[in-house]
Amino acid sequence: MIKARADSIPVSQWVALVRE
Repeated sequence: MIKARADSIPVSQWVALVRE
């Protein structure tokens, strides 16, 4: 599921979400 999400949203946003 992480791969599908990473493909949908940009990496920058993903990192920001994980950082929060």
